[in-house]
Amino acid sequence: MKISNLFLIVCTFWIVSEILLLVLLRSKKGSQDKDFGSVKRLNLVIYISITVGIFISITKYGYIGSNHNIIQLIGFVLIVYGLVIRWLAILTLRRYFTVNVAIHADQIIVKTGFYKYIRHPSYLGMMLSFIGLGLCLSNLISILVILIPITFVVVNRLKIEEQALNDAFGNDYLEYCKETWKLIPWVY
Repeated sequence: MKISNLFLIVCTFWIVSEILLLVLLRSKKGSQDKDFGSVKRLNLVIYISITVGIFISITKYGYIGSNHNIIQLIGFVLIVYGLVIRWLAILTLRRYFTVNVAIHADQIIVKTGFYKYIRHPSYLGMMLSFIGLGLCLSNLISILVILIPITFVVVNRLKIEEQALNDAFGNDYLEYCKETWKLIPWVY
């Protein structure tokens, strides 16, 4: 199988899975919605940034010409690795995972899997996939157009989530924060 076909299959899975998450995994009745519209902003910025990034890559401004096959392969590996991390994080949270920021009535602080080390591994996986997408486009401007706005809204959303979890769990969450990294081990 050609790498381009594999790339198409992986990206199709990525897009379809994210759409299904948006449609199927919103908080249920009985949950406290703490989202403040962040899911809408996040998705709007993601779709606009990716669209603009792809358009720019087509124009060839900012094209990374040397070793672009290696760069694209690294990008593809990052997309897959990011998706694996994201989905393992989602499956670890199970019914506590929602696309909007919400606290379930019986919610607990999950401390298994990636959550033993990172408080928001789903976002880590998502960001790795976006870095990979930018590299697959072999375009420096596209990478920046995709990463800068998405990073900004993810950091904003992390603040909203952290506040909601802190409000819900108080000292227990503060202790968990002392034991873990927010997003990137040894960095943030």
